[in-house]
Amino acid sequence: MNQFIILAVVIALMIVAMLTSRKEKISKVETVKKSKNVEKDAWSKESFVNYGQVQQLRNELIKATEEKLGDDPEQVDQLKKIIDEWADLKVESFKDRRSWVRNPEKND
Repeated sequence: MNQFIILAVVIALMIVAMLTSRKEKISKVETVKKSKNVEKDAWSKESFVNYGQVQQLRNELIKATEEKLGDDPEQVDQLKKIIDEWADLKVESFKDRRSWVRNPEKND
C-alpha cells in the first residue's frame, strides 16, 4: 500500500514537472515570436528605395541646396556632405536588407 502511495506521488511530481517545463518553453517561444513580429513590423515600415532612386533624390537635394543657399558656400558644402552620407546609408540599408539572400552565413 505504501508503495502505491509513493508511486502515485512520484508520478504526480513527474507530471507537474513536465507541465511546468512545457509552460516555460511555450512562454519562451511566445517571447521570440513577439520579438520577430516587432522586427518584421519595423522592416515593413522602413522606406527602401533602389540605388537609382537614391541617386536621383540625392542630386535633387544637392541642386535645391545650391539654389537656395548659393550665397553661403560653407553651408552648401556641409549640406552636400550630409546628403551624401544619407544617400550612402540608404544604399547600405537596402544592401543589408537583402544580404541574407546572398550571404546566409552572415545571418545572426
